[in-house]
Amino acid sequence: MNYAKAFGRRLKSIREAAKLTQEQVAERTHGDAKYLSALENGRSSPTLNTIMALSKALNVPVNDFVLLEGEDSDARSLRRKIDAAIDVCNEEKLRRVYRLIRDVIEP
Repeated sequence: MNYAKAFGRRLKSIREAAKLTQEQVAERTHGDAKYLSALENGRSSPTLNTIMALSKALNVPVNDFVLLEGEDSDARSLRRKIDAAIDVCNEEKLRRVYRLIRDVIEP
């Protein structure tokens, strides 16, 4: 597993779920938007200080950044991921997602 890429995907998902731009997060962390972009694209790995600053800036537990794929099955994390995925769907995809959810939930 490429941990830098996994971290970057998670960071981007959390940032988008918070409806913040890279610039806004960079401002909140007293960092640089270019560095944030490099993190999100897996071109750079964060320091512990960076992870702590991002956690505070995005108001999420550090666990949300450091758990490996498959380990983050708590409801809050899953809802955030679902929200982020749905936010980028067009109407047709939303209808398909709704049908899938309905089929899973309804007896």
